[in-house]
Amino acid sequence: MNKCTSICVIIAFLLSINLIGQSDLGSWSSIKWSDQFDDKTSISILPIVRHNQNLSNYSNVSIDVILSFKINKNFSFNFLNRHWWMESGVNRHFWFLDLKYQTKLSRNIQLSQILRWHQAFDIDVADPDFFRTLTTLSFPNNSRFTPLIAADLFFRRNGFEELQRTRYKLGTSYKFNQHWSFNLILWKQDRVNLPTQLTEWIIVPSLAYKM
Repeated sequence: MNKCTSICVIIAFLLSINLIGQSDLGSWSSIKWSDQFDDKTSISILPIVRHNQNLSNYSNVSIDVILSFKINKNFSFNFLNRHWWMESGVNRHFWFLDLKYQTKLSRNIQLSQILRWHQAFDIDVADPDFFRTLTTLSFPNNSRFTPLIAADLFFRRNGFEELQRTRYKLGTSYKFNQHWSFNLILWKQDRVNLPTQLTEWIIVPSLAYKM
C-alpha cells in the first residue's frame, strides 16, 4: 500500500461521480475541531452544511457535539448530539450512542466497527429511529493519504425491525501535519424496504483541526 493506491482511490472517486447520471448529487460539507481533556476523554464540534439538487440548492445546516471516552486500546464510547436547522424552518434533533472497536488487521489495514443507537427526538417532524452498524477499512501507508472504504447499515426500529437504508463510502484522508487534515468521501445512499426507493450520491468534504 503506497501513494499510488491513494491516487487510484481518488480516480475511482471521480469516476463514480461521473457515473451518477440521473441521480441527484448532494454534499455534506464540514469543519471539525477536536481537543483532549485527558488521555481518555475528548470533545469535537462539527458544523455541517448540506446541499442537494446537484449541489445547486442549500438544504440545511446542523451542528454535532461529540464526547469520546477511550475504554482501552481497542474500545471506545462516543456520545454525539446533533441539532438540525432546516431550510423550511423545521428543527430536528438526534442522539447517537456509539460503541467503537478498532484494531490493526495488518501493517497496512485497519478495521473500525461501530455499533450505533440512533435516537430521534421529534420536535417539529417525526423522524425514524435506527440501530446502525458502521464497518470501515482504512489503509495507512507511507504517504500522507489514507484511503478507506465503509458500509453503514440502518436497521429501522419503531416496530419495523428491518433494513431501511444503506450508505456505502469510498474516499481518502490527507494529513497536512499533526494538527490539520482533510477528508474527501463519496457516499452512495439507498433507501430500501420503503414504498418509494431512493438512491442518493453525497460528496462529504471535511477539514479537521486537532489541538
